[in-house]
Amino acid sequence: MTSPEPAPPGPAEVVVHVPTVPDERTWAQARCPCGWAGPRRRAVASAHRDAERHAAEPGA
Repeated sequence: MTSPEPAPPGPAEVVVHVPTVPDERTWAQARCPCGWAGPRRRAVASAHRDAERHAAEPGA
């Protein structure tokens, strides 16, 4: 059995920032696959704005 080869040098894995907000409740929290989470207990519209701001961040 051979050992796995190390990954070739190059750019780090790209993280796609697509925050989601559950719409089925009155209160919501935006979350992103990168681990980011917006403020808790926000109105759904505010949580959507939080998600849009996170997706537009320069580092995102």
